[in-house]
Amino acid sequence: MLRAEHILSVPCKGGEYFDFTPLGLAFDASGKLYIVDADNSRIMVLRDSFEDMRPFSEFFRDSVGIHLVDVEIRDGLTVYVSEEQGGALIGFDRSGWPRAFVDAGEGVAGFGIGVAGKACVANPAYDVIRIVYIDGDREAAGVTLPPGEGRAIYIDCLVLERGAFVATAAGRGRVLRFNAVGKPLGPFGPRKFTEPYGLASFAGEYVLVSDVGEKQIVVLDMRGRPVGCFGGDVLEEPTFLAVRRDGTVCVSDTRRRTVEVFRIEID
Repeated sequence: MLRAEHILSVPCKGGEYFDFTPLGLAFDASGKLYIVDADNSRIMVLRDSFEDMRPFSEFFRDSVGIHLVDVEIRDGLTVYVSEEQGGALIGFDRSGWPRAFVDAGEGVAGFGIGVAGKACVANPAYDVIRIVYIDGDREAAGVTLPPGEGRAIYIDCLVLERGAFVATAAGRGRVLRFNAVGKPLGPFGPRKFTEPYGLASFAGEYVLVSDVGEKQIVVLDMRGRPVGCFGGDVLEEPTFLAVRRDGTVCVSDTRRRTVEVFRIEID
């Protein structure tokens, strides 16, 4: 059974206190939430009380043609952000200074990081998922689907156990699954979505999917079977999401320019 409670709505303000549009979200090991500021090419950080938002990195703030999309925390410590125009995953040190640039192909969007530095990167512009290694010790590979159902329009990826992964394919209204080397294994469960977008893992036993079209978060078990949904009475345009260890779920609502905070339990 799924139980969900809306805790609060966090308006996206920071720096000089102007509004910004949130995209990618990720928690670090201490519970701080990192937020991509899509309007100003910044990364913001929100402390675990959800009351103190401030810039983590403004390195690209005045740069022309930079579009940051998603953020992930490797091993709970190192911050990586996808940059669409240059097609890179950018690693930042704790002071917010970029230290690593990994080529992931122009047009990247959401991504997920697994063990051994393996990252699966969605590319909606070229309809491909690229598997890259952020340690740079292995060559990148591309994953494409066989033709027949129209464009996939991949938006986000989530790496599961043993390197397998799932990806949202907005063009097909599906979450699709792949094995560790990127072989397509078909839909992840029977459910079809209106516009699936972001992905997150909950307790290592469930997958959360944001559905922009239905304005809600759908919960699936690890076989892709529906468990329930939440947020339909609050969310207007849910995109990326992140889960903290205590069961707190944060969702970027790009239309409202807020981060919506929920507490969920599943038994």
